Formats: sequence, structure tokens, C-alpha cells
Amino acid sequence: MGSVIEKYNLLEKIDVVTIAFEGDARLMVLQILSIDRLLDLGKVNSYVIILNGQDNTALRSFLISQTSYRISQDLSEKMVFVDGADVASNQESDGWRSQQLLKLTIARYLKSEYYLLLDAKNHFIHHSRVEDFFYDGLPITTIGPTNQGWLPYVRNSLNIFGVTSEKAIVESPPTVTPYLMVRSYVLGLLTKVEEDFGTNFSNVFNSKIHEKTTEFFMYYGYIASLGGPYPYANRPSIGRTLYTKWPQDPRRVISTIEEMRSKEALIFGLHRLRLAQLTGQQREAIMSLWAMHLLRAEESSDWFLEDSNMMIVA
Repeated sequence: MGSVIEKYNLLEKIDVVTIAFEGDARLMVLQILSIDRLLDLGKVNSYVIILNGQDNTALRSFLISQTSYRISQDLSEKMVFVDGADVASNQESDGWRSQQLLKLTIARYLKSEYYLLLDAKNHFIHHSRVEDFFYDGLPITTIGPTNQGWLPYVRNSLNIFGVTSEKAIVESPPTVTPYLMVRSYVLGLLTKVEEDFGTNFSNVFNSKIHEKTTEFFMYYGYIASLGGPYPYANRPSIGRTLYTKWPQDPRRVISTIEEMRSKEALIFGLHRLRLAQLTGQQREAIMSLWAMHLLRAEESSDWFLEDSNMMIVA
């Protein structure tokens, strides 16, 4: 494989991939609605929802029951539910690692050259096109100084592929979604690891030796090992996220929400563990954001801000 990818063909379609489990069930419903209402589906081949819960049959039923009467036939025909156990064998890791594993191994079940990875916490806020994830024909990302806490993960991930450049370690792409993946590179990564270690990728990823790695840093390391410039356009992030603990400053939380009103910020991330921490002012700001383009007047914003419980469908 070469080190430079061809530029995106404007006629080419992509896949959208997300991972769902019970704790994110209500936010997952919000994502489904946002993709139907705010993403141009003309350039989407499939919308793959990987079920990674305790009871995937019940989880699938919940998601369908909450969305089937509210989404277009176009999206309904593109939605594909797959069981996480069918995507990655030998899932012995915890939930976080299991999700990382699935984000890479799903590449073997897709057909498009690009796939947009989302987490259930992600949802569109503005009308968006697939082209918004490219710049000058290249997929976009944001390269910046590596957070000190992530340095061991970057080093370990790059070391798997023999990359020792200090510059590649101290400056790296993000570890969060949304992330537009180049499927041919992911397939190359999976094959390379399996050939080098003589076992399936799941075994390697789950091993203690490689536990201080992440899916996105391994992806970065594999591409870096091919030589040449990183085949992404370094652009400002099109997403904003309220993580479990960051930001903590209430003013920063409000400013993060308000930044989503800009059309340059297309995808909002709201971690499920943040919900219980939200103040009344923050909840109102989020509901106002959703009211711009996403939710309809008769739809309850409060429902999405409550802790997910698959047995509560009202």
C-alpha cells in the first residue's frame, strides 16, 4: 500500500458506524434522529449500528421502537444492526476496550473506502454533508500536541509498527469521535498485526502486553509506518464534546455548548456520565441547541437527558 491516498471522489459514498449499549440507549436514539434529519443521506451507503450490550436483542428492539415511526424510509433501508460478537471474536476486554476493538474490526464487514466512526454520545446539530468531512479531497483530522497522559499510549501504539520518531509521538491526531477512517488502511493494520503476531487481531489487542494502546493511535502508527505525510488534512475540529469530567468550569461548559451554534461545529458529544452533573442552566442550553434543527416541538428534550433504561420506553 502506498503512503498517500487518492483524493476523495465527490461521487463516492461512505458508511457511518456507531456502537451502542444499554447505558447510551437514549442518546443513541438521538443520534439516529440526527442522522435522518441533518445528514445528507445521498452519500451514505449504510448506517451500521454495532450492538455491544448485555442483551442485544432487547437493545435492538428498543432502538427500533423509539425511532421507526420518526425516521425516513431512506434511513431505515440503510440501517444495519450487527452483534458485536460477530464483528470481533474473543472479546475479553472491558467495555471501553471492547468498543475500541470493534471500531477497527468492523472494517472487514464494510464496503465503502471511508467510514465515519461515531460513538452513541455523538449527534448532528446542523445540516451536514459527507463533503464536510473532507478538505481539498482529503479526510480531515486535527493534529496537535499529545496530551501528557496519552504519551505512553502513543509510544506503545506506534512501537507495534516500528515507529520511534519523537515528532510523531509528541504531535498526534485525536483519540475521539467523530473520526473518518480510511478502510484500506484499517484492513492493512489488521493484516499486518495478525501476520506479525501469528494470531487474530482480537487476541493481540486484548493482550496485557498491548493494553496501553488505543484504536486511533494504532491506526495512526500503522499509517506512519508506511512513510510519507499523514494523509489527512489538518483542520479545526468539527465536533465539541462534554466528557465525563472535562470541562469542569461551568463557564467553559456553557461556552462549549454555545460553540455548537456555529455552523463550523457540526457534531455534539454528550457523555452519558455527564448527564447527572448538568446544572439547570446547562440543561436549558442543551435543549435550546437541540431545538434549533434537531428536535421537533412535540418531542421531549428531557427524555434524552435522563439516564438510559431500556425498560423505560415512555
